[in-house]
Amino acid sequence: MSVLAAIAFDPAIRGVLVVATGVVVLIGSVYLIVSTNTGFRLGFLITITALTGWCFSMGIIWTMYGIGLRGEDPSWIEREINFSRDNPVATAVVRDLPRTEDLPDPAEVYAQLIAEDPEIQARIEEAEGEGFVPESLTQLVTLLPDQKAALDEALGGWRILPESDARRGDAVAAADASLVAAEAFGDQTAGSYTVHDVYFFGGKDGAEPETVPGEDSLLTKAWNRIRTTLQIKNPALYTAVTVQKNVPQTVAPGEAPPTPVVDESAAVVTVVMERNLGTRRLVPALFTTFTGLIFAVLAWMLHSRDRLAMQTRAEWIPFGGDLRWPSSCPIFALMVLAGLFAGISFFASRLLNPPRPTPTKIAPYESGILGVTPPPERFPVRFMLVAMIFIVFDIETVFFFPFAMVVDDLGAFGVVAIAVFAATLFESLLFMISKGALDWGPARHSRRSHVMTHPARTSRTTVRAVGLVGREAATTSGVA
Repeated sequence: MSVLAAIAFDPAIRGVLVVATGVVVLIGSVYLIVSTNTGFRLGFLITITALTGWCFSMGIIWTMYGIGLRGEDPSWIEREINFSRDNPVATAVVRDLPRTEDLPDPAEVYAQLIAEDPEIQARIEEAEGEGFVPESLTQLVTLLPDQKAALDEALGGWRILPESDARRGDAVAAADASLVAAEAFGDQTAGSYTVHDVYFFGGKDGAEPETVPGEDSLLTKAWNRIRTTLQIKNPALYTAVTVQKNVPQTVAPGEAPPTPVVDESAAVVTVVMERNLGTRRLVPALFTTFTGLIFAVLAWMLHSRDRLAMQTRAEWIPFGGDLRWPSSCPIFALMVLAGLFAGISFFASRLLNPPRPTPTKIAPYESGILGVTPPPERFPVRFMLVAMIFIVFDIETVFFFPFAMVVDDLGAFGVVAIAVFAATLFESLLFMISKGALDWGPARHSRRSHVMTHPARTSRTTVRAVGLVGREAATTSGVA
């Protein structure tokens, strides 16, 4: 019972069972139908070929879009946590990253920029508030994206990420997990440290997003996409997240936590991580390759069987070549089978149900109504017109079928002859329709009422048409 309960409530197990049941039912029903007409062995081969072909198509879609059956997603792998840049670093590329204290002061850079262009201060203070001063280089390049390129040149090949870059949040979350696992700040809470800057190094150059939206032309974007796609090997991608411990603060019960204050005396901690590309598309690619090979082998087996069967039919000579079957043999065989079926049916009917005629059995029967009384009116001639329409179509069909079989042999003469024939029949069809062959039933009554009732006909016009002789006196005496 515990196993059944786990199957009933666990979504993963239940999903696997549902998919497995659906596949078994689908493939089983297809195999049942196909094997009925082709045999068990050939039907199984056709069914498995169709299944592997469907899996091959789905694998291509999974590989292209990274959905469905997939491997591990890309993630950040911790390489080291450098608690002070005074200590040697284990990752070689971090040595080229300048120390935080060696980088330009964001407040001084901001003051120099607003001194050159006062409109920058007005624009930023309108969004961030009066007296705003950036506390980190990340805030500076977020508010002034055009300064990012100049700052990246001073980073020794590294590049800083603004707060608007989605990759920054992913890197910060991975750094948080590494700091918690290493207990870098002891009893760590959400306000134990402040994240300063996030840097990237390496990766594909063409995959780097544009610094200022719209600075890259459409041609440049297209070339970057092509260059990134054709670059098979992915260069190593590193990230360095710099954090600094905050001043411990006491939070009163029931009150909101105060604004974190950075401990300027604490060292800047650098979390270095490397990007693991994962196997998100590798698993569906392997699945696609495997099912594609099986599909190719099974399709070749079916083709070989079909080719062998066609060769056997072409080389087969009935009765060892002593007797040649005429071309009309299938028609003759069909006539014999039809005669045998009709004769056996009549014989079985006589044997199982011998005729015992009674007045009730020999009475005319049509749709469960006995013809007790004669019809109240004559048989409508319009029925004969409808029957003639059917005859026209039957004759046209009888001529069109053999014409379609020998149209290549007849040439232009046959096309002209059948066109004249079709035009004659079409003219007779129009003639019968004009004579009212299709005017019957509700449509006829509706048409007759529409013709009889003119829009201009009213009670006043009807009385006027009949006449008013004698009506005025009757109306005056109150009789009307």
